[in-house]
Amino acid sequence: MKNYYYILMALFLTSNNLSATIQYTDLTPDSTASVGTGNYLDIDINGNNNEDFTFTLNGIGASMYSIGISTTHDIYAIHAANNTYYAAALWAGYSFGSSSYVGGLWADYTKNVKLDDNTNSPFKGAKERFIGFRLEDSGNYYYGWILVELTAGLELKIKSFAYEDVANTPILVGDTGSKFISLSESEVDGVKLYPSIVSDYLNISSNSIINEIRIFSLIGTEVYTVSPNKSEVELNLSKLTSGQYILRLTNSNGQVSTQKFVRRD
Repeated sequence: MKNYYYILMALFLTSNNLSATIQYTDLTPDSTASVGTGNYLDIDINGNNNEDFTFTLNGIGASMYSIGISTTHDIYAIHAANNTYYAAALWAGYSFGSSSYVGGLWADYTKNVKLDDNTNSPFKGAKERFIGFRLEDSGNYYYGWILVELTAGLELKIKSFAYEDVANTPILVGDTGSKFISLSESEVDGVKLYPSIVSDYLNISSNSIINEIRIFSLIGTEVYTVSPNKSEVELNLSKLTSGQYILRLTNSNGQVSTQKFVRRD
């Protein structure tokens, strides 16, 4: 028997702020389906009563399964072989738009796009990951992301999604418009950045040892990296140009924190 899961954005939209440009939907509870014969999940991203993405879960278990993504829009993907593509597993903080990202490309409806299968499984058992997409309307693109989790037992959970409702405007992966989503597997407790608007020095403190700090511009260019191996750090960022930046911190336990800050002369 088919399991039909229909997600209508209008039922879950968490913010109706007319000044906001990011439209964010937090699904509570998660929308879920397990690998089986003909099971699928449908997502209506923009609340127009049309399914934008369908995740099809076929298979009999870990040794033989395939989770495909069908859409009339585009998925950010990695080309594997022939006409097969896999959705790129993304992490929070990168600016996501028309420019290329992590060596991937935009795969449209003519491509065979998969989330995961028994030969290539970047999502299985990895807890939460982001997928990038763009909606097309009259030659314009609206960029967004979907937060998913594929358990080791092959249950797919769609947790939330967001898109930028201003045409041809990049979106930061994981940005809800008011904050960044913390991935459950990677959230670092007790990380503090101050001041939030930096002139020369940015101070960082953590409850654990900080192994690595990487800073990116909003177009995804890495502009600074350091491996302090201590719990409190002062960074001299006076050489960075004014603007917004993404800081990605990894601690000694392999946990990750992603935060935004502003550099201003």
